[in-house]
Amino acid sequence: MKELLEPVLKQLPGYLPNLASLVTGPKTAIRRWIEEAAGDLTRPLIFVGVSVALGFLLQLPQLGKEADFATLIAGMAVFKILALLLFAAIIHLLFRVVSGRASFAATFSAYLYIVSPLYLVLVIGEIATLGVLRAYDPAVGTAERLDPAQLFADSERMRTFAAAAPGLALAYGLLISARVIVVFGWFIACWGALRHLHAVARWRSALAGIATIAAAAIFFPGMNYVLLGMFGTSIPTLR
Repeated sequence: MKELLEPVLKQLPGYLPNLASLVTGPKTAIRRWIEEAAGDLTRPLIFVGVSVALGFLLQLPQLGKEADFATLIAGMAVFKILALLLFAAIIHLLFRVVSGRASFAATFSAYLYIVSPLYLVLVIGEIATLGVLRAYDPAVGTAERLDPAQLFADSERMRTFAAAAPGLALAYGLLISARVIVVFGWFIACWGALRHLHAVARWRSALAGIATIAAAAIFFPGMNYVLLGMFGTSIPTLR
């Protein structure tokens, strides 16, 4: 715990203003930072590292006492590095197909900046969702933690939930829907930075974007099998 908290606290004075700049003007901030870095990955790696560390800290109360904290943190860190590299490579390849010209370092940096605030928002959103479900039934909240959105996908259980606690069911549905809207809305807001870096026309960028969505629909569910291979019979509760 101390080993995770101390580096985060040291980086917060510089991290928070950068986070505010990114959220309020994503395309401008991403383009400026990447052009200033000239291929150096230090800044985006620190930025995503602090974001992930904050996300881990927010989720600590959710971890059971039986969890091996050090092993879980190390394993999830390795998994996230792998996932970030692979999906950035997919985005880079798709931009290359539509005649993009940026280096992989630029694409990777942009992707790290894009996913960092998104990760924090999704973590906070999941915590809020779990709070709603635990207010309804603690056992349902525990099941949701192990299998996110499983209740939302089960129409019969959702009807039971809505009948027993209509206000909580509405809040749950809104939170699940908000996650989808946030993901798509944020990527649309940031996509222009990638278009600028790769110096492609809007229609080429749109084609790369559509292909990226299709690739994501295959890639991220597929990465769950990597998690199962790493951690055993169930996906870890740390996101």
